[in-house]
Amino acid sequence: MPGSLGQHLDELKQAVPGDAGMSEEGPGAAAEAAFMERAYPADTISVRKVD
Repeated sequence: MPGSLGQHLDELKQAVPGDAGMSEEGPGAAAEAAFMERAYPADTISVRKVD
């Protein structure tokens, strides 16, 4: 890579925030885990169970 482009990309890499201790699976993983726990052993929840 050209010098200035490489330097710019290195600076951008430093600006990217880390995961701050968050799960690698993302913020929706806990909600999905709770859903699957309620649905187990199936993978869906009937409308009757939602209420």
